[in-house]
Amino acid sequence: MNKDENGLLRVNFDPALVRLLREVRYFNLLNLKVPESAENIFNKVEIYRVQTVSLELIVNNYNQIITCLHPVEEPLIKERIEKMDSTIEPALNDIKWKSDKITQFINTCKDIVDSTFEVV
Repeated sequence: MNKDENGLLRVNFDPALVRLLREVRYFNLLNLKVPESAENIFNKVEIYRVQTVSLELIVNNYNQIITCLHPVEEPLIKERIEKMDSTIEPALNDIKWKSDKITQFINTCKDIVDSTFEVV
């Protein structure tokens, strides 16, 4: 994930990886030989899909909270917003797609953002 100049999040899944996964899929459908390194990446396509969908949900809920929150409401949930930001922060700088425990991190972020979203 990364933040834009307005403080909104976006998922930064590499378009080149999307193309690679699509091409390997078509190569496999046509029974064409695929390089081993590309096949190894393609073997994780379902994991990437689940992670991307989860991150998109996190980003959508987070951005809606940030953009739709009224100024008078913000002090009421300030602690939740701070917890949400501190939980997501590693994804902006440290956590990458190959990081250990990425699924656990995504689930933790999703739980915290979803609970804040429900309150808002």
